[in-house]
Amino acid sequence: MHHEFRISVSDCPNACSQPQIVDVGLIGACRPEVSGEICSQCGACQDVCRENAISLQDGPPSVDDSKCLCCGQRIGVCPTGTLQEGARGYRILVGGKLGRHPRLATELSGVYELQDALK
Repeated sequence: MHHEFRISVSDCPNACSQPQIVDVGLIGACRPEVSGEICSQCGACQDVCRENAISLQDGPPSVDDSKCLCCGQRIGVCPTGTLQEGARGYRILVGGKLGRHPRLATELSGVYELQDALK
């Protein structure tokens, strides 16, 4: 048998268990959510975001979903509570493989709770 079905789980976006190259990969995620609290424009969220997914204008912070890895790091640094924890669960990747014709997995959109991720 040439192919064994492989699953990988990683608790953070560093993905050391390589969920991008297995049949089904789960990566722990915490999507940031902008609350109604007034932003002090301190820039702490920008400083901690390694992906440059946060921009500050005059008003609340803006999160670029195409860059955000849902690591949750910037949520704890916000002194005003403007950035709060939104959806918490797992990002799901499917269809990755190594071998003669390697390919990275495709990510399903959204953050899934554990019960939904296991279905």
